[in-house]
Amino acid sequence: MTYQDSGLSPYTRYTYIVEANNDFGSTRSTPVTFMTLPGPPTGIVYVTVSDINSTSAKFAWIFPAKLNGPLANFSLVTLKPSQPSVRQRHWTGIDNKTEITGLVPFTNYTVYVVTCSEGGCLDSWPLIFSTKSALPTGMEAPSVITVSSSQLNVTWKPPAQSNGNHQRLTIVMSVNIFFFILFLWRCQFSLISMV
Repeated sequence: MTYQDSGLSPYTRYTYIVEANNDFGSTRSTPVTFMTLPGPPTGIVYVTVSDINSTSAKFAWIFPAKLNGPLANFSLVTLKPSQPSVRQRHWTGIDNKTEITGLVPFTNYTVYVVTCSEGGCLDSWPLIFSTKSALPTGMEAPSVITVSSSQLNVTWKPPAQSNGNHQRLTIVMSVNIFFFILFLWRCQFSLISMV
């Protein structure tokens, strides 16, 4: 005889006893305990962000309501609007907080924490945040071509990474002229004697 039990919870111990009955009475078997296999975590995981800088931020999250198996790890992944289908993994571990670095200044990110047990994984609710602005980087030197004795042609490229809203580009010119000034300082001492 067989019986298939269904609708059970993952990673849970169940004890089975078979009872036989007849006109005279009943008898029970020795109990048998069995554990179901691990399953993916269930519940809602919320992520919070703090200490946002231009290239780093700190994150914390809560455990899911049920792990449904031993915790394998948490992973913190980001998506950029420019690449919404590419997940970049920044960190993997068993703590429920971390700081990630190496972010791009002035960029919008969508962050997920992926909670994995031995039975599968669960994504957190997405968290959207923006890194702060930073100084522009990748500014090349201007190119100067002499046109005549009184004219120069100056060309330049904007910075490779603006790292913020462009406010303005300014050309600064300095003229180097050397002046030699001769300064004489004379000191006279007088000795006055009083009798």
